Formats: sequence, C-alpha cells, structure tokens
Amino acid sequence: MARILIAEDELDSQLFFEEALEGEYELEIVENGQYLFQSFNENVPDLVILDINMPILNGIETCRLLRDYEQHNDIPIILASAQASKRVVDDCGATDFIKKPFTHTELLKLIHQYV
Repeated sequence: MARILIAEDELDSQLFFEEALEGEYELEIVENGQYLFQSFNENVPDLVILDINMPILNGIETCRLLRDYEQHNDIPIILASAQASKRVVDDCGATDFIKKPFTHTELLKLIHQYV
C-alpha cells in the first residue's frame, strides 16, 4: 500500500483527506512542514501533499526543502490550495497542484497519476 504524507493545518481539510484516502493508502497527516520533515525522515512516503498556507513552515518552503533531499527528490509533491497555480508549482519544484475546494474523486484521480 502506497504511503501518502500530508501537511495540512486546517482540521476540516485533514478530515476531508482522511475520508477520501483512508483504506486505499497508508496515510499520515501532520500540521505543518516542520512536522512533515520529522515524519519524512522516519518513514519516506511515496507521495507528499502540501497545503500552501501553513504556520511555521509553509508548503512552498517545504517543497523547496524536500527537493534538496538528493536521494528522495523524485518523490511526487502535490500542492493543495485555493491559490495554487502552474507558476507556483514551477517556482518550488512541485510535481502538480490541486485547487481547493476539490472533490474526493478529483483528489483520487490526481493521486492515481503518481502512485
């Protein structure tokens, strides 16, 4: 089962991800980029989803730092935000983006492209 690591600070969005992905993927949700790195180092995921607007370490900064991990810089990273765009994806090295709000079906379709 593929492992997905998600950094999302909003409780409603965390619950949405759980509803959409539990049972189909091994799922871990953390509150920001700082916690993501702690988890990432313990168990490398198959895919990362990052909310752009988070406290402490936002999604764009987290994405850039993940891309600096030479042995793991090929892991797909999806940005999730109302402000997500192709330009933001290109600027930080993300693989793709999904614009909030999105449905379970849209999320699953995008994830299936990468894992």
